[in-house]
Amino acid sequence: MPDGDPILKAKFILDAQGKPKGRASGDYQIKLFVENVPSDAYAVTYRLDESYYDPAREAINRVDDFAEEITSYGNYLIIARIRAKSSPKEIRRSLYDALMDFHRGNDDPSIMKALKDIAEN
Repeated sequence: MPDGDPILKAKFILDAQGKPKGRASGDYQIKLFVENVPSDAYAVTYRLDESYYDPAREAINRVDDFAEEITSYGNYLIIARIRAKSSPKEIRRSLYDALMDFHRGNDDPSIMKALKDIAEN
């Protein structure tokens, strides 16, 4: 079993210049993932905001921490249900908090602006 409890994280997908992709089209491109999943986990189901066309997304690739790519222009609560043989776990976190956790210490102006955009919408 990994050290610590599972934690939902998110990161902006960056372009070749290191700037968050997608805002020109209205939404930032973001990758969700879960660190510290139990060793017997086999899938993570992400529950996104109901405004998404498909708000329930399943990730089954353990190698990339059960990553799922989404787009978003604003903050909302994400529920990640970790499915494991021993017992399922559910974690909840706002998109903004998950992004802040990953990008903490990065003072690049484009990242800071993207975080502000997410927080304010």
